[in-house]
Amino acid sequence: MTIAFLRATHVAPDPRVEKEVNSVLKEHKDILILGWDRGGDLARDEVLTFENGSARILRAGIRSGYGASVGTLLGMALFQFFLIRQLWRHRKGITAIHASDLGTALSGLVMARLLRVPLVYDIYDYFVDSFSVPRAVAPLIERIDTFVINRADVVIIVGENRESQLSKARPKKLVVIHNSPPATVVNAVRPDDPRKRFVYVGILSEGRLLAELLELFSRRPDWHLDIGGFGALEATARRFAADYDNITFHGRLPYAETLRLEAAADCLLAVYDPAVPNHKYSSPNKFYEALMLGLPIIVAAETGVDQLVSEHRVGLVCDYSAGSFEQAADRLFADSDELEEIHRRARSLFETTFSWEIMEKRLLSIYRSLL
Repeated sequence: MTIAFLRATHVAPDPRVEKEVNSVLKEHKDILILGWDRGGDLARDEVLTFENGSARILRAGIRSGYGASVGTLLGMALFQFFLIRQLWRHRKGITAIHASDLGTALSGLVMARLLRVPLVYDIYDYFVDSFSVPRAVAPLIERIDTFVINRADVVIIVGENRESQLSKARPKKLVVIHNSPPATVVNAVRPDDPRKRFVYVGILSEGRLLAELLELFSRRPDWHLDIGGFGALEATARRFAADYDNITFHGRLPYAETLRLEAAADCLLAVYDPAVPNHKYSSPNKFYEALMLGLPIIVAAETGVDQLVSEHRVGLVCDYSAGSFEQAADRLFADSDELEEIHRRARSLFETTFSWEIMEKRLLSIYRSLL
């Protein structure tokens, strides 16, 4: 009675996979995770321990970067063979397949049909809006995605605003599960430092204003930036951290460490480029983490999440520029009374609308209906 979770990352960490697996372990104790270690430096076969149990993870060791290069495309093709081979090898026990994004969904659908088990298609990011897909092949990619969406037993999206991305598809069942963190008591240690602390932990890539913000923080010694994660801008972050004592680079962090770092902050940030189509539907983990921790967040205008921030008054919205971000941050800390109100509103919104307890019930109901 195995549920197979498929993810085209190393899952070290991968907050959404980890919290979904932990929730499903409440009612289904046998879970197999198939992942992809593109750096080739993690264990191929290990057991991950969660609050509600443990799950075995098998990782493909295919070396590859991220993006749309020929090498990445070849790596993605080889990863599909890995998924199919492992699902076939464990076929006697598998009762459901939970595929994350298009990088695993087509192989997941093929094997779900072959093994006659249900497929849950969990769309973290809609592919043609998320990646630099050549215009010539974008319609084909979208048709493949639509093909999978229409045949999956359940489709999960991460926000109500994402439904418009699926306008060409007709999913059998559509469920919204927000990127909320599980409610956690975080024992944060605030450094004895009067500087305002900002935190960003996530993918270190273009389109998130990171290079511009590193430059900004190098000119603002009264602020401190904690930055962590992995990606194309990792070397840039390391260089700024080495040169400026108000920038600290943490590298890849376990999720619990990320929350501890964020809990000691004054403000989180998720400033995504609205020119990237998928950013218009963004549902960043950092927004929900800010709510849980009672922190303000600064986001970019026209990126989807800006509507939630503005509507519920739990942070500020800026244009996609370092100058606009700087003005927003200065304005945020100039009004201490409003800052206290943001803390209160954020926690209340998390508990009543976006808590993982609410999302977990939706996820478990999916598997109750399928199995």
